[in-house]
Amino acid sequence: MMHLHDKPVKIYKSRQNQVMMIYDQNSDAYSIVKIFKDQSSWQAEQRYLNYLRQQDLSVPEITCIEPLILHMKVIQGKTACELIEDYEAADQNMPEQNLQALVSLMREIYQTPLFRDNHLILGDVNWRNFLLSDQDHKVYRIDLESVRTGDITDEAGSLIAFLLTYKPELTKIKCQAASLLSSLLCQQLDINKDRLSAAVSNQLRIIDQRRGTQYHQAFISRHIF
Repeated sequence: MMHLHDKPVKIYKSRQNQVMMIYDQNSDAYSIVKIFKDQSSWQAEQRYLNYLRQQDLSVPEITCIEPLILHMKVIQGKTACELIEDYEAADQNMPEQNLQALVSLMREIYQTPLFRDNHLILGDVNWRNFLLSDQDHKVYRIDLESVRTGDITDEAGSLIAFLLTYKPELTKIKCQAASLLSSLLCQQLDINKDRLSAAVSNQLRIIDQRRGTQYHQAFISRHIF
C-alpha cells in the first residue's frame, strides 16, 4: 500500500489495467481510479457503465473522465470471491440470497436492449468482478471493459468453473454453492441443464490445460449437477 498526502492508496491489478483507490482532497473521500492501457477498453468501460446506470442497474458511477483514466465512486463491500472465502473460513454454506442476487443482476444486464439485441455477455465473470455493497446490500458488477458478443450458457459455465477452482479448490462448500448456482442459472436465464454442465466441463478443461491440473475429472466424479 502506498500513501498520498498521508492517506493510504490501495493499488490493484485488473486483467490488463491498473486500479487504485485514492484519497480525493476536494471531496474529502476516497475514489476509484482506473488507468487503462488502450483506448478501446477505456471507451468500452465508459460506454457500458453509463448505459447500465441509465438502466438503473448496479454498476459503479463515473465521476470524472481523463484520457485513458476513469474516476469512480467507491462502493464499500466485499467481492463475491471474498465472501465465499469468508463462508469457507467459518465452515458455512454461502446463503442462497447472495447467489440469487448475483444471478438476478446478470439476468437484468442480459435483458437490457443493448445486450439482448447484440448478443453481448460480460466477458469476464471472475468472482472478483462482483461486489456485495455494505450500504444497499445489492450485488454490483464492477468491471465492464471485457463486454463482448458471446453465448450466455458458456458465460454461466465460466462463472461456475471460476467458483470451483479458487483455492482451496472443489471443496464441499464450493461444490454446494456450484450446485445451487447451477439451478438458479438454469431457472433465471432459461439455460438447459445439460448444456450448462457441458459448458462447465469445457471451461474446466481449459483451466486444466493452463494450470496442469485435473479439475475436470474431479468435477465429473462429484456429480455437482
